[in-house]
Amino acid sequence: MSLEGWLLIAVITLLVACLILLAFMVFAPVDWLPHRVRLHFARQFEGWQWRSYSTPEMSDVDFFIRRNERSRGLRLTVSARQMLMIPVEERLYDRGDLNLGQVEDSIGKLFEVLRYDDSDSSRSGSGALNSVAVIKAFHAKFCNIPPFCASTESEGARDR
Repeated sequence: MSLEGWLLIAVITLLVACLILLAFMVFAPVDWLPHRVRLHFARQFEGWQWRSYSTPEMSDVDFFIRRNERSRGLRLTVSARQMLMIPVEERLYDRGDLNLGQVEDSIGKLFEVLRYDDSDSSRSGSGALNSVAVIKAFHAKFCNIPPFCASTESEGARDR
């Protein structure tokens, strides 16, 4: 076999090895990475989130959250965004229906509360609002943020 044939085989082998390594890094859990490396990666890409939702409704909910972030000049951690989405996702999967107008309105109400939360416990190291801020917003608007919680204004629920 000629030198060009061996070079072609070497290049193809190298490309296949790189593709296998890339596939391993993308699809395998990152538990094999040292904690320090995972923490560094999380800090570098704090605002990034793999957004692959199984339903169009959840993609819309993600859009509502990100639009509120932009319009109000706020930034949420990935965990805070997920915390906002969990009750909506549970409702969708449990009942199969979702009033997106209601969800959008409720997310707007929660962001009104988040806008005024300036406590240190509500901020991540980079200054983004964290899950503690979302919990406090849920508390402040409970139970007037359907579908997170059914509206009970007629029963005297708090609405600050």
